[in-house]
Amino acid sequence: MSISICLLGTDGLLLAADSRLSLISEDRKSTHTENNSQKLFRITDNMGIVSIGTHEDYRKYVLGKIIEHYENTKEIATVEKVVEIMKSDYLLRVSGFNDSTMRRVSFQMVSIIAGYNGNKPYIISCDSGADYGLLPFALGKRPFRCIHGMDTIADYWIKKLNIDVKLEEGVSITYLKKLATLLIVESASFMDSIGLPIQMATISKKKGFQFIGKSEIDSLIIGLEHKVAKMEL
Repeated sequence: MSISICLLGTDGLLLAADSRLSLISEDRKSTHTENNSQKLFRITDNMGIVSIGTHEDYRKYVLGKIIEHYENTKEIATVEKVVEIMKSDYLLRVSGFNDSTMRRVSFQMVSIIAGYNGNKPYIISCDSGADYGLLPFALGKRPFRCIHGMDTIADYWIKKLNIDVKLEEGVSITYLKKLATLLIVESASFMDSIGLPIQMATISKKKGFQFIGKSEIDSLIIGLEHKVAKMEL
């Protein structure tokens, strides 16, 4: 299970994910892992998406369709339109499968769509593939954070640091970068299905969507070492 994160701060949104891709053999007797799976994408200047799921190629394909749509139309990006594109493509693909086929072929994908509608930030959780397409996209608005694939390690740190309380009170993007790094690094140290490097981006009202560079992420990881030992952030 991968991990994807979106957090809201006082000066913007932060998106993050791990990079591990696990490929299971047809006989399900062996697993091959790679650490180059792209899970974080820019849609427009004011919107990004972080997505994890069982099918790497399908995820890239459908997210590519969304990005291509906005590049071609120059529309203002809206969550409703993004979900419409994802939902119509998903339903089109599964409509040709019967029940037995759907049990073998899954296009399940969970995504977090985040950005700004004017001055108002939003975080939308979007789940496809639930119940074999019966409920392909259930939208849920979460005001401060959304984490998919959260394991007990991430859950432990959230409780330990009173993160929900901190987020509600308001924290900076600087804090969110450290927090996302902690959750992913610690999860990766205990879960074989989660692996570095970390992918990270911010979205702010003034600067829009910006990827965080490798050197800054490496510095964040190094800076965590003594903080983890002290059980703090």
